Amino acid sequence: MECPKCSSKWSVKNTAPSSDTTRLHLRRKVSEFLAWYSDDYVVRLRFCQNCGYSAITVELEISDFTSIIRICMNEKPDVFLKKKGEKCLHLTE
Repeated sequence: MECPKCSSKWSVKNTAPSSDTTRLHLRRKVSEFLAWYSDDYVVRLRFCQNCGYSAITVELEISDFTSIIRICMNEKPDVFLKKKGEKCLHLTE
């Protein structure tokens, strides 16, 4: 993956899979967003050695991701409406 700030390659500093009970601080940051759907995801703390930017990323199976988007689209479709000139995410069955 590339750093979104400077496009340098960034590295993983810490990883917390769903079975990890020692890195709860990472999983807690994401659980408030995903706990309603699943606890099967991987949280990674990434760091760019070039510019110092860090971020937390989440890995989900694509089927889970599309299901989450579908649920959210059904509840708040106006958030997902395509604006003029933007690309639209097409979810297939």
